[in-house]
Amino acid sequence: MIAETKMDLKFEDGQCEDAQEELAQLQRWVSQAAEGAAAFDGVERHIFRKMLEIGRHVMVQFLALTGPGDLGESVALEGSGVVRRWPQQQSRRLVSVFGEFMIPRCVYGTR
Repeated sequence: MIAETKMDLKFEDGQCEDAQEELAQLQRWVSQAAEGAAAFDGVERHIFRKMLEIGRHVMVQFLALTGPGDLGESVALEGSGVVRRWPQQQSRRLVSVFGEFMIPRCVYGTR
C-alpha cells in the first residue's frame, strides 16, 4: 500500500513521566549498587530489566502518538484502485521486546 500521512509527532512536557521516573530510580539504584560493591552480573541483569520497563513506557507513548493508522475514509492504492475504511477499528496484537500490546487499528478493504 502506498499512502503517506504527515503528522506533527513530538513529545510534550509531562509525557513519558513514568519512563523519566524509572530512569531516575535506576540512576539512584546504580549509585547505591556501586557504593555497596554489587557484583557486575547482578547489576547488569537489574539494568537490563529496568531498561525494558523504561522502553515499554516509551513504546506506549509512541503508540499513542502514532494513532490507529487512520488515513481517511478511503485510500487510493497504487495500481489497485481505492479501498475504504471499515466502520469499526480493529484490535491488533503487537508483540515486541517490550512486551505485548493490544492496539486499535483502522482497517481498509474493498467490502
